[in-house]
Amino acid sequence: ASIGMADVTFVNSKFTLRVFGDTFLRLQMVPDVLYPTLNTDYFDAMKNQISAKQSNKFGVNGCEDIPRNAIVLLDINRYERKKNHALALHAFRLVIDFLPSTESKRCRLVIAGGYDERVLENLEHYDELRLLVDKLGLQESVLLLRSPNDDEKFVLLYKSNCLLYTPDNEHFG
Repeated sequence: ASIGMADVTFVNSKFTLRVFGDTFLRLQMVPDVLYPTLNTDYFDAMKNQISAKQSNKFGVNGCEDIPRNAIVLLDINRYERKKNHALALHAFRLVIDFLPSTESKRCRLVIAGGYDERVLENLEHYDELRLLVDKLGLQESVLLLRSPNDDEKFVLLYKSNCLLYTPDNEHFG
């Protein structure tokens, strides 16, 4: 009822607008969509910084062993079961099996997710994914990174060849 008394209501995407409508059935209002902005100065500065370095190293803690010529697939999301990182692992296994060995050896899957040691699901799911990596025989090709900082996320996104988005029934934030 209190939301319905607001003078103006905004949601951050058309997806959220649909969820709002499905959730608040008794409200007669239709919120406006206001998309969040990006700090483009940060992205420009980071791109220039990476270009200036021209290093052989990947530039992210935990990714030191990624070869320069690697084909990098990135799955970036919190370590929660609903984010469906297992789908990325199973799909990656299929890709590895499909490609000739010279190409499959170059492939890396990086799962980079928010991780909080105080959250039991984060601990459990990380361990489940570790076991799945072992079960699928992907130890040499998969990196599970916990809580990369903003600069590391930028480098991951910038240097990846493919971004995977695995959650079911969730918008691309």
